Amino acid sequence: MADEPSKPITPFAAAVTELRPLNPGPLRPDSEERDRVTLESSSSSEALAADADRHVEVGDVLAGKYRLTGTLGGGGMGTVFRGEHLSLRVPIAVKVMKRILTSDPEFVGRFEREAHAASVLSHPGVVRVLDFSLVPVPYIVMEYIAGESLGARLERLSQPPPLTEVKEILLQMFAALEAAHAAGIVHRDLKPDNIVLSLDGAKQQSIKIVDFGLARLEDTRDLGPRLTRADYVAGTPAYMSPEQCRSLSVGPAADLYAVGCILTELLQLRPPFVAGSSMEVMSAQMFLPPSPLERPPEAEPVPELLERLRLDLLGKLPQQRPESARQARERLLEAMDPELSETRLPHRKADMPLGSRDERAVSGYLSPSQRPGASTPLAQPVAIQLLPLGGATGIDGACVTALGIQGLQVTRRASAGTLDGGEASPIVLLDVGADVSLAATAMAEVRAALPSALLVVCASGLDTTTMNRLIEASAADIVTYPIDPSTLARKLKRLVRRRVAQ
Repeated sequence: MADEPSKPITPFAAAVTELRPLNPGPLRPDSEERDRVTLESSSSSEALAADADRHVEVGDVLAGKYRLTGTLGGGGMGTVFRGEHLSLRVPIAVKVMKRILTSDPEFVGRFEREAHAASVLSHPGVVRVLDFSLVPVPYIVMEYIAGESLGARLERLSQPPPLTEVKEILLQMFAALEAAHAAGIVHRDLKPDNIVLSLDGAKQQSIKIVDFGLARLEDTRDLGPRLTRADYVAGTPAYMSPEQCRSLSVGPAADLYAVGCILTELLQLRPPFVAGSSMEVMSAQMFLPPSPLERPPEAEPVPELLERLRLDLLGKLPQQRPESARQARERLLEAMDPELSETRLPHRKADMPLGSRDERAVSGYLSPSQRPGASTPLAQPVAIQLLPLGGATGIDGACVTALGIQGLQVTRRASAGTLDGGEASPIVLLDVGADVSLAATAMAEVRAALPSALLVVCASGLDTTTMNRLIEASAADIVTYPIDPSTLARKLKRLVRRRVAQ
């Protein structure tokens, strides 16, 4: 890898996570997006957290056999020390939980599950846990890894790493994830800071996945209540899957989405979505299509099959992503083999996959800017007026946020009489829910107030006859429940283009 030699590589403990860079590069997400977020309970002040850690310090000996010889780093859960096994005389890494958290069963359970998740895995790509105890303080003893995190490595680069190195990193990640998923473990917090790079005796670079503090386990042994709950949102926004952002149940596909974010960062030195706040990043993860890669002109061209794999890994729905880490690994090998790529790439229109005109079917063959519906955000915001009828809630806050990301600014109106007619051919959303009978009356009222309005009707329980009647009543378009924000955005943008062409 052609990196800048100005900063020496320092030893890195296997358990160090959530470290903030001293000098973050301009293309990396800021500290708020890079760090893990937990949206549930309030956190204590930094002063209290620092005070809580005073009970364990360098020089202490834990359990009569682990001497703490230095501090390696720390994060929200605890401090990571470099240590020495007094009997074996080998270096170790010891993660000690913050005392202020030890009274909370939720955090203690998470800490214990971190130890358990890593201990049940025996794979060269996963950090090895050597010991665990809750007394005298909760601590995890792990192998010590001399190296640095992938996040630290990317911080030092001014150009994306060579594709050969990208390939090797991803191959090892997929192999480690395949083992984890086979053991029923979903990491849930994959990010460059949790990937440690080290050199073996033969000077070959290897990776180890660390920090299983947010792991979801499917194990029959003594786990008690699940670590993750339906109303719990945790992770690092820049690498969280859409379902994780929604606090939905996550599976192996969530880890594959995170790999898609890491692959994007390897190829352009920043993840797919960077914004001013965690909530903005999470909204983009849920609703915004990934933009085309931005690489320096002198960088190696990215093979088309690798770009397809990246976009598929970033599919908004789990079923749009590769079926498994094994399948993703096979596709990576294929993408990086010129001969195999040549046989797989379609050269004629007839070679395109059959059966779909929608975005999902062609997502593997076209970049986001080429896909039907112009899925990229509009250059200038467009005003959309929303008129919900009879308590309809098909267009909720999340949908409004998604449309806003696409440049469609939705304003709720109380009645047809409050619609703004200052714009030529205003676009009005009629959300009628299940009471479709309201649509005809409402459309007539809107037409009386705004004769040139373009009306989009959102309703449930529509049949062909009803839809035809709505069209005959001058509906510009119709959207059926459940309302998909991407579909609605495409329809609205189509009306915007029609209005411009008039």
